[in-house]
This record gives sequence, structure tokens and C-alpha cells, in this order.
Amino acid sequence: MSDWSSGYVTSVEYVTACYPDQAPIHLKLMALLQGVEPPMPRGRPAYCELGCGQGLTAILIALTNPDTDVHAIDFMPAQIARAKAMAADFGLDNVHFHEASFADLAEGKGPVLPSFDYVTMHGVYSWISRDNQKAIVKFLAEKLNPGGLVYTSYNALPGWSHGIAVQRLLLDYAGLARGPAEARVTEGFDFMRRLFETKATHLEGNDLARELLAKPPRSAAYMAHEYLNDYWRPLFFADVARDFAEAKLEYAGTARPIDVLDQLSLSDEQRALIDQIPDPIVAETFRDYCRLRTFRADIHVKGARRLTPAQRETRLAAVPLALTVGAADFRYDIDLPQKNVHLPDETFRPLVEALAEQGPTPLGALIRQPGYKGQPIQSMIGTIATLLMSRQVAAALPFDDDAALARCRRANRYFAERSMELETRQGVPVATPALRNAHHIDSVDVIAVHLINTLADTDDVSIARRLIEFARAGGDQGADDGETERRLATMIADRRRIWRHMGLID
Repeated sequence: MSDWSSGYVTSVEYVTACYPDQAPIHLKLMALLQGVEPPMPRGRPAYCELGCGQGLTAILIALTNPDTDVHAIDFMPAQIARAKAMAADFGLDNVHFHEASFADLAEGKGPVLPSFDYVTMHGVYSWISRDNQKAIVKFLAEKLNPGGLVYTSYNALPGWSHGIAVQRLLLDYAGLARGPAEARVTEGFDFMRRLFETKATHLEGNDLARELLAKPPRSAAYMAHEYLNDYWRPLFFADVARDFAEAKLEYAGTARPIDVLDQLSLSDEQRALIDQIPDPIVAETFRDYCRLRTFRADIHVKGARRLTPAQRETRLAAVPLALTVGAADFRYDIDLPQKNVHLPDETFRPLVEALAEQGPTPLGALIRQPGYKGQPIQSMIGTIATLLMSRQVAAALPFDDDAALARCRRANRYFAERSMELETRQGVPVATPALRNAHHIDSVDVIAVHLINTLADTDDVSIARRLIEFARAGGDQGADDGETERRLATMIADRRRIWRHMGLID
């Protein structure tokens, strides 16, 4: 029997998960923040995800962007079959799933595809062989439109250097064990724990080993994909950027708001020293020596069109922003890897309260309101990046497609019914029409939204009682008390208007 895996784990499917940073609306705003013109397609935008797994990210992008043609590619037949079935259940006709390898795409043996305005890949580039990396670069050279944007995230060096020893131990132990990948990676973790307890030098002092052993991963399937690939290899930024340069791609900046503001992760002395480096690719690589970062998410553009500072500020001022949490829930203190950031009340509270009241509104319009009492905002860049970084504000766009809205509601009912299996540390993903994207919310919120959409004209107290009934049915006997009911009813009342602004409820 031939081995079609190319060293990749194929005996178990990847976890069902979605990554909102891959959506066009987020990538466009991140490009603008860093002074680069985002793609401006003349017709329907065309989007492609490479290594789509079970297809949830692509499906959520298709649900919330009915004007976009979405193509998603993976070489594992089971995952493509599962993705096609889900898309059919939701009635989607603008997402297309293809079973193909990267070599197929590079050699012209894969599906007939259009040229794309966006190509994204999550984690893929540091999990595959060098030949497959070259195949991706060839695909980008041939299939990305001029002005098109590429998102790629990957395990990054030097921050992930401590992971090399852990991955090698798990991979080598898995080679000795028998059975499915999930069992072998679980046995490998048990062996690593026992070796750690002997005070093995390169485990006892290894931050990743300590973290994994202190809080074991929830999903053995995820860990098998993360650590049991033969070609797993963290990458320096410069190496990825130079690969992509062969496809005429220029580095446009980060896809993560936290990395837009250097002052949050670099000292003044570090910034001054790195600012002297004449090569921007080398300079960005050196920044990673100063950051507690194991994972990068980069934006590259085929023909970067740079904006002047004035153009950038004007464009950013016109971008609608939406609050994604209730005003009472908004956190003004944000814990970052290297520091805590406090959002000053005099500047940010008026913005939060206005967004909670008005719904999606451009920042430029918010600060021109007569009632705005905050301090003058010197830069749209810093303010928007800070709000996005908190994950409590997102870009938004009007959504007036009734048929697409009905599909989003149908999908969210599906997610509510499966909230336990879909929940991650970020929450449960839902199709959020006004954000043109997926958004993660707590499982209790998913169920509350489902109840509001299902039980028309039901008051907040009745919804709270139904939530308590669900909790009791799940074995939480402590949920049945008057204080819990009042707390839930108050929470629902505060969040209803936010859910309405996001298009989750009417």
C-alpha cells in the first residue's frame, strides 16, 4: 500500500476548530493598520484556505460573507467529506471543498481553481516537508492575484526552541509504541511525565514541558497533529519571508493586533537598537528575540501598495467597529505575555458605552460626537489596535442578506446543540453576520441566543430559567437558586443589545 501521508498524521482527523483571524474583514483591517492597501477585487472576492481540516473556518467565512467565493483544500478525504456534509446541511453554495495535496496543486493535478484575492493557512507551513513548502510557494506565485493577501501562521523561532526537545521526545516515543496516534501521543506524555520526575535536565528546565504536564491538553487528536508529524519544524520569520519572496510576496505586517504596537513587547532600548537594522526582514526577526512568542501570524501581499500616514488615518477612521461583549462585561485591564495594559477610563469608557448603545460605528464618528468626553486620540492606529487586542471589539460591516442571515441562524442552532464538543478556551464559535466573521462566545451565551431565536418574545427571566434547567439536566444541582436566576437575567439583559448589534438575534 502506498503512503500518501508525506510524514503527516492522517490516522486521526484534526480537531474541529475555527480561527477568526483568517477572515477577510480582519485581514483588511490589519493591513490598513500597518499602512498597506488591502485587496480591492473588482468582482466577487475569491478566498482560499490551504489545509482546511474539517472546514469550519471556511464554512463560517462563507456563511458571513455571501458575496465571496470560498475554496478550501485538504488532502485528508475524511475531513473533506465531513466539511462538504456540514456545508450542505447549512445550505451553502458559495463554499467549495477540494481533496488535493500541495504537490497536486503545484503540478496542476488538482482541481480547476480561480485566482484568489486571499489565501490563508493556519499552522500548516511549519508542519510539512520542504517539498510541500515549495509547492505552496509555487501555488501562491501562480494563483494569487496582484494586490492579493496571504495569511500564514506557524510555530516560530526562537520562542519555540524549547518545544523542539518536547516534540522530538514525543515523536520518538510514538515510533516505539503501537496503536492509534491518540493513544501513542498519550503514552508519550505519560513517559515524559515520568522522565520529568527523574529531574531530567532538559525537561526540568523546559517551560513547555512544565506547562504541558501541569495542564494536560484536552484533545489527544490535536496533540497528535501538533507533535507527531515527521517534518514538524519551527521556523524563523526571515526564512518564511524569503520563501514567500520567491512568489513576489512582500511582508505587510502581523495579523495579530497585539504585535502592532512594539511598545507592548519591546523596551525603549530594544526598539532603539533594532531600529538601526537597515533590512526590515532581519529587523523583524530580531524583534522575535525580544518577545515571548512561540507562534507567528503574518500577512504578505503580492505587490504592497503603501499608504501615507494621512491616508491610513483617514481610512481607519471610516472603519466600523462593533463591541462583542456587554458594556458591563468589558475588561479595561488586559493581561499580555509581558505586561498588563490598562485602558484609561477617560478615553475608552465613552467609546465602549457609545458602541454598546449605537452598535457598529466608525471610530472617527464616535470621537466627533458632542457627548464624547474622552481625551483626544492622537492616533487611530494605537486606539484601534488596542481595542482589537482586547478581543472585545471587532471590525464590522452592514449585513442585509435575509437568506444568508437565515443560514447563519441555522448554523448557530447547530453550534448550540453541539456546544460541549465545539467549545475551546476561547468559547464556542458562532456565525456573526455584522462582524462578517466567526466569533467565540461562552457556551451559556450560545444557548441563550438559541433560546431567544427559538422562543419569540420571551423575557429575560424566562430565558434565565431555561438556562438553569439546562444546567440541572447536565448535573449542576447548585444552579437552581434565586440568585443565579437574577444574575443570569441581568446578564441577558445587558448582552441582548450586543447580540442584536452583532446580528445574532433580531
